[in-house]
Amino acid sequence: MKSRIAYLYDYNNIELNQYKVNFAADQKKIDVEMNRLINSKIEWVDGDIVNKDDIIICSLNSDIKKYNKDNIKICIGKGLFNLYLEQEVIGLHEGDMKTVVIDKNNVIVTINKIVKRVVPHITDEMVQELKIDGVKTVEDYRGHLIKLQKKESIENAAYAAIKYVMQQVREKSDFILKKEDWGKVVNIELERCSYIAREEGLDIKKMTEKEFQGKIPVRSYEELVCLTQSNAWESLNDYLVGKYYADKEGFSVSEKEYTETCNITDDESIKSNLFEDYKIKQCQGYYFKKIKKYVEEYLWKEVG
Repeated sequence: MKSRIAYLYDYNNIELNQYKVNFAADQKKIDVEMNRLINSKIEWVDGDIVNKDDIIICSLNSDIKKYNKDNIKICIGKGLFNLYLEQEVIGLHEGDMKTVVIDKNNVIVTINKIVKRVVPHITDEMVQELKIDGVKTVEDYRGHLIKLQKKESIENAAYAAIKYVMQQVREKSDFILKKEDWGKVVNIELERCSYIAREEGLDIKKMTEKEFQGKIPVRSYEELVCLTQSNAWESLNDYLVGKYYADKEGFSVSEKEYTETCNITDDESIKSNLFEDYKIKQCQGYYFKKIKKYVEEYLWKEVG
């Protein structure tokens, strides 16, 4: 390409104060994850008196069909069967009978068996079974979960900040862009889209709005051309910046690597265009990762 960078603005000078993350740990989510540790350790044992969260096996006798059953299993206090009935049998013992009035009908409940849920305390040994590097104790694991939440918050905030930094670099730098290079970027992208469409048995120039749906946010080939042309200037800018950093830092894109990992056709003309597209996107990706690292390091520093 004949396009080049005349002056490149240093992204490290771009302020990100407006993208600070106001982080607060979600204790409910932490509790859910902590409780996962004990789910496989829960035991069920015979009980002597019905309490909330117990499971009872009982017989029901009533004129109502729903409440005329033998050896039905009911989880107490969940409301999965009938919350009022569940509450009324709390305190009964195995073998006890009680008449409960539901919708003006008597339901005779006989407790056949009581099973209690025994939940162990979370221990360091349970945490160690997870085999997470550097996490050995319950408190370590709690800290690990908080760190994961911070990471998620930072990643959510980072996308907008990355876009902002890249836009600032475009605006503050000086590029000498050649129309022929812009045209090349447009054609390479259109050929890539066309190849993908052909692989699905479609002619991209004749695709309908419905056929574009879920693939590209356009309604016709004409709209695709306009979108591609509009994006091509920024794409060319980002490629040049990415290539600058890649060359400076020893990152290279080889045709051999492309052939081994991404080569998807034997057609030489298509292969050439797809390799050009691959080179452009690899350089853009290299640049994106640098900005992502810069943004996320800043946000981590601010969150603490």
